[in-house]
Amino acid sequence: MMKTTPTRFRTLAALAALLLVAAWGCTDQNTPTEPLATISLDDGAVLRGTVRGLDGLPAPDAVLALERMDGSLAGSVTRALTGDHEPAAKAAGVRSTVSDGRGRFVFGGLDQGTYLLTSSLRDHAGDSRTLDILPPAAANAETTLVDIQLTPTGTFLGNATLENAADHTGSVVFVEGTSYVAVTDAAGDYSLTGVPYGNWPVRAMHPGYLDDATSGVIAAAGDSVTLADLFLRRESNIPPTIDAISATTVSEGLATGFSGAASDADGTVVLFEWDFENDGVFDWSGASAATNFLYPAQGSYLAKLRVTDDQGAIGLAVVQVTVDPSLPTAVYVTPTGNDNDDGSQISPVATIGQGLARAVQLGVSLVLVTEGTYNEDVILQDGISLTGGLAVGTWDAQPGTYSLLTGGTRPLRATGITTATVVQGFEIVAASAVLPGQSSVAVTVWNCTSALAYTDCLLTAGNGAPGLAGASGSPGATGSVGGNGGQGACSSTPFVPGGPGGNGFYLGGSGGSGGNSNGNGQNGGNGAFGQGPGGGPGGAGGTTSSSAGGDGQSGVPGSYGSPGSGGATSPASGSVSGDAWVASFGGDGGNGTPGGGGGGGGGGG
Repeated sequence: MMKTTPTRFRTLAALAALLLVAAWGCTDQNTPTEPLATISLDDGAVLRGTVRGLDGLPAPDAVLALERMDGSLAGSVTRALTGDHEPAAKAAGVRSTVSDGRGRFVFGGLDQGTYLLTSSLRDHAGDSRTLDILPPAAANAETTLVDIQLTPTGTFLGNATLENAADHTGSVVFVEGTSYVAVTDAAGDYSLTGVPYGNWPVRAMHPGYLDDATSGVIAAAGDSVTLADLFLRRESNIPPTIDAISATTVSEGLATGFSGAASDADGTVVLFEWDFENDGVFDWSGASAATNFLYPAQGSYLAKLRVTDDQGAIGLAVVQVTVDPSLPTAVYVTPTGNDNDDGSQISPVATIGQGLARAVQLGVSLVLVTEGTYNEDVILQDGISLTGGLAVGTWDAQPGTYSLLTGGTRPLRATGITTATVVQGFEIVAASAVLPGQSSVAVTVWNCTSALAYTDCLLTAGNGAPGLAGASGSPGATGSVGGNGGQGACSSTPFVPGGPGGNGFYLGGSGGSGGNSNGNGQNGGNGAFGQGPGGGPGGAGGTTSSSAGGDGQSGVPGSYGSPGSGGATSPASGSVSGDAWVASFGGDGGNGTPGGGGGGGGGGG
């Protein structure tokens, strides 16, 4: 059977009612028992007392020890039972004695100083106390009186076994609320010794098993009490499991977001707890794992999640936390920058467009632009402000100084701005339009709210281009038919008349016309019918040797009809296309008037 002793020395409350009386020449007051008349003492103070039990009866054979705590020890030791007197050396160390049959003891010849008095008795709890012997008491051989009351102790014996185990070693059995502890052997036996008088609860525990408890009473000094057997059942509750755990990576100054999920095979997870710095202190608890925590500086941390189920079992998991350096608050732009740089103050980009793109990537809401010329077209981003006119190198504000933005015919455009966006410190100059009907506008705004504001900006538009030409008019009507051509001239010999008709009673007909270039002459006509003999035939037609006349010239074309009337003038109007103004076109021209008739062709010769 295994025995054990208390893990620390305890002074029980049951040792109350101790009386310490320092006598200053009053050696006969409050004497617990009659003085030991047969004892002779050396010079110096005297310490007397009586040892009693809880029942108030004297406790003989109690061992008492007196030790000076501040130097050497002087005086004599008196055997309480025999009365023999034994002087003690000045540096004798610890002095001891035993209480007599009436529980009395005495230490004599004490110098001034501080002393530790301890007492012990079998089957009783020991006692100790500190006493001061003052100079007057030592000089006048005065007596200090003290009563000691000892508490009876006993032993608890028992057996604590484990469910379904062959070896029952290692269960811890203890008196609850005290330091009296024992550990079971292979058979499960244990012994709790030095347990003070009283009724005490006793508990047994073992990892992986449920606790069991009983109680027992120590009624008298030296009692040995066998307690009821303890049986530790195997722990049937399955601990919860953490299925997921995560922490967001953030920049310094931003809170880290934590989340996690857990399950329990035979119950319910009822509590989530976070130890954000893995220092053993759980900083947060709740019904779920979702929470936030702001770390003081950039760096790497470990955070621990603990979950508890409805039967008290726990599960643990750890997650790595990363806090990056703080994000920039703005993107920097200067004409001598480089669009491949990060846009920081020491590595600015060169264009406003790249500055806006970098701001979107970094999640910042401000682009700072130094003075200088930026030849580009810029489209604003919702919620990202532009501040121009800053000093090169120092990035200080310069009232009255502007960054010059001059790109195409629409160098600065804003579409769909609904979050606070401010443009300030810019001179914006639009190029003159070139294409027909094109406008020149410094700033265009489309579908934006009052969240967009322009402050301290100079706006200059270029010239607009001419409007587009109207469509051609319809063709004029066909001209009327020209008159006939005049008689053609001919240089050939005209027809030659034929000879006269023959003589006779009746006159012959006249001869035919001579031929010309168009053909031979005609035959002469017949003579008239006469009364005489018939006249001879008419003379033969004349002939000509001239050639035929040429063709007459073509008639001259008639005059052109007059032009159609111009189209109607377009009013000064147009419409928005995208985020630009497009002017209206001119109207179509009217039809032309009919042309005049052509002249006739000339005759042939």
